[in-house]
Amino acid sequence: MLTELTRLLDQEKNQYVLLLQLAEQKRVVLGQEDVAGLAKISQAEADLLAKISGLEKQRSSLAAAWSDQQGLGREASLSEIIRHTSQPHKERLLLLQAAFNELVQKIAFINEANKKLIQTQLSYTSFFLSALTGPAGTGNTYDRAGALRDSQLGRLKIMDRQV
Repeated sequence: MLTELTRLLDQEKNQYVLLLQLAEQKRVVLGQEDVAGLAKISQAEADLLAKISGLEKQRSSLAAAWSDQQGLGREASLSEIIRHTSQPHKERLLLLQAAFNELVQKIAFINEANKKLIQTQLSYTSFFLSALTGPAGTGNTYDRAGALRDSQLGRLKIMDRQV
């Protein structure tokens, strides 16, 4: 059972390596403002996360079965499995645990950087749209007589200026 669990964890780790590579690629396309490239990477991430989810379900099932076999009565965490395991599985599981920790930290760091890039792009887009059209919610309205009232009368926008 531990051999199968180790094999599954190894497969899952390999998927996380691919996820890290996609996060790095995403950072590049975000910097290049490549919307089509971003869409491709996002789809690849969704597909990869579906694979990871399937592997995680299998891992969870095996961990629960192992826990029952050991008399723990609940699904054991990887740390608990390592504590109750002897060599050669213990060493391999320790290496996998360290690899997972490192991968998760790297992915979290890159995702945070990507988040900041996206937020910056959204701020720029919002600023330029506001400069072109005026602030949100300040369009033309009607008075009691039904005549058009321009609430932005006298306020110049970029489109109003000659270059």
